[in-house]
Amino acid sequence: MIRDIFILIMFFAYGICIGSFLNVVIYRLPLNLPVHKGRSFCPKCKTTLKAVDLVPVFSFIFLKGKCRYCKDPISWRYPFFELLTGVMFVLCYLVYGLSFYTLLGCALMCVLICMAMIDFDTFMVYDFWHFIIIAIAVLMHLTYPATEPTLTILDRIIGAVSVGGILLVLLLITHGVGGGDVCLMAAMGLILGWKNNIFAFFLAYILATIVMLYPIITKKAKSKTPVPMIPFFAISCAIAFLFGNRIIDFYFSLF
Repeated sequence: MIRDIFILIMFFAYGICIGSFLNVVIYRLPLNLPVHKGRSFCPKCKTTLKAVDLVPVFSFIFLKGKCRYCKDPISWRYPFFELLTGVMFVLCYLVYGLSFYTLLGCALMCVLICMAMIDFDTFMVYDFWHFIIIAIAVLMHLTYPATEPTLTILDRIIGAVSVGGILLVLLLITHGVGGGDVCLMAAMGLILGWKNNIFAFFLAYILATIVMLYPIITKKAKSKTPVPMIPFFAISCAIAFLFGNRIIDFYFSLF
């Protein structure tokens, strides 16, 4: 019991620390700033931050959400994504146990968070993310947990081709989706397999419809207003990776 609690705390602690780095990636990558070197600084006053200013979550609380130097408000996104990453790490451990597969799942969550927020901010999707996901998929296939339903290479290929193919057709015919959406869901098919990837595909559009329904009804947005879909695909893929098999099994048990 104590061991399990300790492991949970460690996954959460590592998660919020890595989440702090993800905030750097999300901020710097679209600005073409190096993410692997250079001290963190306040976006407003450009003052280089000290270590005490960079403690994940806690610095935000102790500083009362304001920069120590210029008193400009610190975006709520910083602690939110630190906490989110910590929670996702914990969920990966709870679902898949203490294993290399779990660490790969944590890496996948990091990629999805970065992709989602950069697309949300800039409508940009970097191709190298897809190659990282494919690399994770290969490693996951080699370390797939015996406790999960068998997922064959064919399942993964069908998952990539089916959903990726649907989105590619939509892209060519309607231009209503982006090339990044196609590549993401094709790459995720190699991880999720066809059942979970199809589930993730439909869930993403359900979430997007729910979120956009109010702005459209209130005329704050039009039906043709561009919507960054990567955040919705990222959420649905994370849910499918963690709980997809259980949700699908529960759904079919109702009939």
